[in-house]
Order: sequence, then C-alpha cells, then structure tokens
Amino acid sequence: MSTAAATAVAFAVAAALSFFVPQRIRLLLVAAVLVVPILLAAPRFLRAEVRDARSGLASTRAPRYSSPPPFKWRKANPALLAGIVEHVPAHESVSMVNGNLETGLTRWIAYSIAPRQLTDDPAHWTIVFGETPAEAGLQPAHEWRYRRDWLVER
Repeated sequence: MSTAAATAVAFAVAAALSFFVPQRIRLLLVAAVLVVPILLAAPRFLRAEVRDARSGLASTRAPRYSSPPPFKWRKANPALLAGIVEHVPAHESVSMVNGNLETGLTRWIAYSIAPRQLTDDPAHWTIVFGETPAEAGLQPAHEWRYRRDWLVER
C-alpha cells in the first residue's frame, strides 16, 4: 500500500469516527492519521534501501556532482567541482576570480568541496569563472579547464 493511499484511508476512518467518539479520543485519531501511514510504508522503504545498498545501486544511480538542488544556473559546473575535489588537498583554501561569496552558487560550491575553504584572500588554488587565467592576471603553475571555468594552482 502506498503512503498516499494509507494516509487517505487513515484520514477517512478518522473523519468518520470523529462524529461518534468523545473529544479525548479524537486526539488519538489525529495521532493515528499521522503515524499509521508511516508505519505501513516504512518496512517497504527500508527493504528497498537495504537492497540498493547491498547491490551498490544507490551510489551508481545519482551523479556525485550535480547542479545545486534549488538552482539550475548556467554557472553550476559539476566537472569543476569534481576537479577541485580531485586536485586540491583537503586542508587547502580556494580563492575565486569573478565570483561572489555571498551568492547561493558559491555557497553550494563551498558545500560541495568541503573541507576545503572558499576565501576572498589570495590562495595557492584559485577558481576562475568565465575567463582564462591569463585574462584574470594569474601566473599558474598548473591549470585545468572545465568548460568556461578554470582551476588554477599558483
């Protein structure tokens, strides 16, 4: 039984019984409407989660780096995030050129590359948005291009 169907049945039963039962028991009906659907759906959900974990499907279905959930912005670059995680050591800081630490996109980048820290200060590693490292005035030791964005090691 689906959660929606269980919720509908529990609600219909509670609504019908609410006309015939004392007010104190109505609170139990409200609790039942909230709890019964969860109790009915939880075992099937848990079995599916265990099955997916054992077979490895959970990790292969979803991409490791994807666009931020609430945003579908042009600047969201999963390849750049993967490159940062691959090349930048976990204890390092990363600065940005043409980026603003106050936007939702950069907060998503910071979340995705953690424990690395995004900073406004110059750093050994730099993300360049929308232009080449030379156009940004950087002298890179190494550079990696991800569409229009760059990861630069200085």
